[in-house]
Amino acid sequence: MRCEICGKPIKGAPARVIVDGAKLTVCERCRIHGSGTWSLEETRSTPQPPPILRKKAPRISIPENVDVVEDFGRRVREARESLGLSLEELSSKVGEKVSVLRKIEANKLKPDIKLAKKLEHALKVTLLREPTEAVAEISSGGVELTLGDVVEVKRRKAV
Repeated sequence: MRCEICGKPIKGAPARVIVDGAKLTVCERCRIHGSGTWSLEETRSTPQPPPILRKKAPRISIPENVDVVEDFGRRVREARESLGLSLEELSSKVGEKVSVLRKIEANKLKPDIKLAKKLEHALKVTLLREPTEAVAEISSGGVELTLGDVVEVKRRKAV
């Protein structure tokens, strides 16, 4: 057995002292650093506090073929105001920052599916819908969109 302060092997009986609240097993030479003593019986008989049990958040089932509606910001704001909730109260209900909710209400930030589900539940409003027919036809028709199909490229003039 080694001293927990100096690291040297302990010869004879070890001393059990308390140093800054820590229970250490030390040699006779390092015993002077302790402010009190303790015994193994005290340690074994000390009851441990019960573990903290936390409620697990309910699992939100997220369908695969859903999208957020176009006017999500207006719907969220109107539903929040009709329920008489402030942004801070809604923030604590859904577990999201007030700044994020402000951006969602201003249509500057589109919520992900998980957050949209939380907002739907808290505000009793519909924010998720099935994808539009055009998108469904393209994805089911075997046609793949590429970046070139969607983006318009602006070219710089050579100087």
